[in-house]
Amino acid sequence: MEGCVIGIDIGSASSKGVIFCNQKTMASYVMPSGGNYQLTADKIREELLSSTGLSPGDIVYTVATGYGAETVTFADDIRADISCHSKGIFHLFPSVRTTVDKKETN
Repeated sequence: MEGCVIGIDIGSASSKGVIFCNQKTMASYVMPSGGNYQLTADKIREELLSSTGLSPGDIVYTVATGYGAETVTFADDIRADISCHSKGIFHLFPSVRTTVDKKETN
């Protein structure tokens, strides 16, 4: 499959990953972040590849975001969470021009 990319969000509590191939979601995976973010990122990539039958060589680009993004050793790029939110929102809703990231407080 050509045009496959991985997005990984390594958060402080939970981490998520998704594979898109030719703009179609092929797989997603969520797990607790645990104490070793690098192992978490590796596990997410392994699960995503396994569930799609893809190999690391099939992935043309990987972007990481989140609290532990810098531990994703196989990432081609690291982006801020808000940048990723904005890009996704614009993709789904092209007329939107503003993204607000509101932290929940208790």
